[in-house]
Amino acid sequence: EEVTVVVSSVQPIDYGRSFFNRTLSEDSLSSLGYVEELTEYETFYGEMFHALFAPSSFVAKEIAQKSAELGLVAGNYTAAHLRALYARENRPFRQIEKMTTNALNCASNLQPGSTIYFAADTKVSLDIAQEYARNYSRPIAVWPRDATPLHLEFGSSRNPSDYYETFIDLYLLANSNCIAYSLGGFARWASLISFNPNNVKLQSSSSSCTLQHFERKQIQECTWADQNGPPVKPGKWYRLSNAIPN
Repeated sequence: EEVTVVVSSVQPIDYGRSFFNRTLSEDSLSSLGYVEELTEYETFYGEMFHALFAPSSFVAKEIAQKSAELGLVAGNYTAAHLRALYARENRPFRQIEKMTTNALNCASNLQPGSTIYFAADTKVSLDIAQEYARNYSRPIAVWPRDATPLHLEFGSSRNPSDYYETFIDLYLLANSNCIAYSLGGFARWASLISFNPNNVKLQSSSSSCTLQHFERKQIQECTWADQNGPPVKPGKWYRLSNAIPN
């Protein structure tokens, strides 16, 4: 007898929100033990995720150890994530430099004076962030890497341990109190599983704890906000290539 095995990967751009809204009514939510006030998918997703998944003992230990090394206390720091190489293999150094420093500046607007944990999809960006922290004595925590972290979607390794660093990064982002994000779903995923209810409303104008600093070819200009300095707000959006050509 022939057996056909079909493997499929589905990555909805709304993280399952439309399916949630379509299939679960208020009555069915009540039958699951939720009160009527639970109307936001983001709240449901975070609780569902943590009910179903937990880091392995090794990854959990590494998350705690890396947090201690970087001086990160859950809920007491800000995070910034950059996908500099989204849908591309390379980018001019000066553009990555601008995107990196701007991501950090935008994160500083969320909680001035707070330590910022920075994660990115390229080692070049991580190195730039470290230099930015040293040159300007700014509270930026960067996990030094010998190579660019593996991407969950494009990594070819079949060894689970090769992806441990990626999941550690995910939880370090999720454990932040506020997050500045760009393209892709990684930082959005971290926000969805965050314990901070203000950290999951990525598309809400009422959220004071999230900020998008890059979208496709557009960058939102930010300046650094000091703890005791004057209030700083993000500036206008502009096309990155207009300021820094390829």
